[in-house]
This record gives sequence, structure tokens and C-alpha cells, in this order.
Amino acid sequence: MSLEFEELEFLPRFLQEDNETLTAPNDSVIIRTTLKVYGSMYLVLLLLFCCLRVRYPRAFNVRSWTPELQSELAKNHFGAINWFWKVWSIADDDIREQCGMDSLCFLRIYRFGLKIAFVGIFNSIWLMPVYSSSDVTEENAHISDPLARLTVGYVPSRSPRFIATVIAAYIHFGAIMYFLLAEFEWFTMHRHKYLMAEEPRNYTVYVSHIPLEYRTSAKLCDYFRSCFSPDAVLEAHVALEIPQLESEFKAREKLVNKLEHAINIEEVKGKTPTHINLLNGSQKVNSIDCYAEELAEINADVKKRILEIELAANTMSFKNDLEAEGASMHYTGDISGHLLSGSIGGDSVSAASSLSLDDTYTTGNKFEPTLAGLTEHMDITEDGPLESLSGHGDSKDMSKSSKKKSVIASMKSKTDHAMHNMKSATENAAHAGLSMVTGSDDGEPREAGFVTFTNLKTTQAALQQIH
Repeated sequence: MSLEFEELEFLPRFLQEDNETLTAPNDSVIIRTTLKVYGSMYLVLLLLFCCLRVRYPRAFNVRSWTPELQSELAKNHFGAINWFWKVWSIADDDIREQCGMDSLCFLRIYRFGLKIAFVGIFNSIWLMPVYSSSDVTEENAHISDPLARLTVGYVPSRSPRFIATVIAAYIHFGAIMYFLLAEFEWFTMHRHKYLMAEEPRNYTVYVSHIPLEYRTSAKLCDYFRSCFSPDAVLEAHVALEIPQLESEFKAREKLVNKLEHAINIEEVKGKTPTHINLLNGSQKVNSIDCYAEELAEINADVKKRILEIELAANTMSFKNDLEAEGASMHYTGDISGHLLSGSIGGDSVSAASSLSLDDTYTTGNKFEPTLAGLTEHMDITEDGPLESLSGHGDSKDMSKSSKKKSVIASMKSKTDHAMHNMKSATENAAHAGLSMVTGSDDGEPREAGFVTFTNLKTTQAALQQIH
């Protein structure tokens, strides 16, 4: 036990004896060593980067050649050195339009940090002389390192020179507040420019949890047009389940890879690649020609399947067809048959075969509820046709008014029944036709879709409505 205690006592004495020959490094030595090691590594890597980015532009400038990421700004690679200052000359509007708002804000954060760093450098320029000229006391007499004398650690306690530290802190945080205010103004301006750009993303709204009765593109479009106006909604699309089409498209991608590989083999080796085609009697065939023919067939099949799904899933209503042609409606009716018909450009149409799948009528560019639209725009007589009176009528005879209301109610009942039958027939025909054509579950609507509007005001109003 005593031997172990003696060994433990010997260890610190040994270390103490060695440490007497060593001197603790001061701040200047530490910073000098750090700059030598890490500074040299940084310069070597920076020069290597400058050389490699010019030698291999595809690896260091992906946006210059990738189709989905390509932009005009990325086509200018600049030189090996001059890119240091030329990248600062690119306007923010160009970066926002070609690279996106996220990329612009990412670069702006670095610029913000650079500004704060410059404020710290500015404070150091006048703080160093203030600290180094402090009076020598017992607290700082032992500090001999020139670099340490430039820091606040050289200032004695209760020295009035600490006022300079407080002033520097106010300058630093005040500058940060000023820069933040400027950044808020900058972000607001560019955010408005980004949202006001004539891009589909700014005019399209994602709609989720769509009720079952609105899960067709036509019905979804009619709903939002009834909420706003026909002119405010450009189009609507409900997402569809397409498992068979997706599997066929994956097969197409594999075939494209095989074709590109075969073409590369022919270009590199100078020999036409071949393979055994099991579907053609196990004969050896030209790989490029065979894959090209298969690709042409699958392209035609995919195109045909897409058209079939779109035609089956997007049964457009009569109202949308009229609005697409820019037509307006003026209704006339026949009381004896309880049918509602309209004249469009001189041609008469019947409500039983052409009414929209909702309970509204279109008059010009306005949606009106069924009863309100009829009472406002039509005057019904006892044995005559419906005549448009633009909302004005003679109410002297009370019996005529009550008969008018009863006829309107009868017409609404008949037209509602006709619309219900037509809606059921249309939906059944669409699903039956899709099943016969595709032989799969392709075309089943999902509970989400996209609605595209014609102006920003309606787009923002729709966002507020669905959220």
C-alpha cells in the first residue's frame, strides 16, 4: 500500500520536473500557428477549386447542362479567378427569376452575415488603440504579448475605457437592427415580385379533401366558378389514380436506358450491339433497331392511354363548353311541356340534354341560383312563352303572381330531376367506358386537385377560402 502511494507521488513530481523546461504559448504563437496550418490548407483547396471548376464545368456547374435545372445565368462560367468579383454584379431580379426565391434568400443570408462581419472589423479598428493604451497596473503588468494588449483583457478593472466597449456593442447591435429592417423591406419587395410574376405557380391553388360529389375536373371547376365568376377560373384538374399507366411508364424508362446504352456501345466500340429476342423466335437482332421499335410502340400506347383516361375522366359540362366558346345564354320556356330551353347564337338548346350538372343557370357572365335567376330574368305568363324583361314585371294581378311562382316551382322540380338523371348517366357511362378502354383501375379520382385562376386577386381569395 505504501509502495503504491510512493508511485503516485512520483508521477506529479516527474511531470513537474518536465514542465519546468516548457513555456506556455501566448496568443500570438497560437494564432500564428493556426494561420500557418489552416490558412495554407485553405489556400491550396481554394486554388484547386479554381482550377477544377474550369477543367470540369459539368461537375461544378450542374445548372448549365441539366435540362430541368438549366438557366441562362449558369451558362456563363467566368474565369478561374475573376468569378470572385463578377458574381457580385448579378442582379437580384435575375437570380430570382432564373434560380428561384429560395436561392436568392440563401445568398442574401450570406450577404447579411458579411455586413455584420464588416461592422465587427470596423469596431476593431478603433477599439484596439483604446485597449492597448490602457494604464499599466498590477492587473495587466504581467501581459507582455503584443496581441493580448490589443484585447479587452488588457484593460484594468473600473477603467473608463470600458465605455468604448459599451459604445461598440451599441454600434454592433444597432447596425444589425438596421440591416434587419432593410432586409425586411427587401424581402417584401422581392416576395411581391415573385408572387406577381405571370407564372402558373402563382395562379394555381392546391385543393385537398375534395368531397366525393366534386371529384371530377368539370364539377370542381363549376364549384369555384360559382364561388367567384366564370371568367375568374381558368381550369381545374382532379388528380387520378393511374397505377397501370405508371407501371407502363417505368417500363418505358427502362427501355430508354437500354437504347441509350446500346447507342453508347456503338459509338465507343464501333460495333453494333445485338441480343437474342425471345419474342421473335429467339433470333439475334440489332439492339438499337429493336429497342427503337419497342420504344415507338410504347410511346404510342402511353399517349393513347393518357388520352383515353383524360376523355373518360373529364366529361365536360354544357356550361363549361359554352364558356369556353365565349357564348351567352338567353332562356325561353314552354309551360305546357315544363321544359327549359335556351338560345345560343341563334341555335336553340334543350335543358333536358344540355343543362350543367349543378343547380345554377348561366346568364352572361354571372351565376344565379335557379329560382332567383328565373324570377329575375324571366316573366312567365299563363299561356305564352317566357319573355326576358331584365328583372322588371307587372305585379298588379296577385293571382298571376302566385301562378307564376307555382309554375317556377314545377319547372325547378322537372329540371332538377332531369339533371339528376343526366348526372347519373354521365358518371356511369364515364366509368364503364374507362373500364372497357383501359381494362384497369386507371382514372379513379383522388381527393385532391389543382385549380388555376385568371387573376391574382381571385387566387388569394381562393387560398383564404380553402384554408
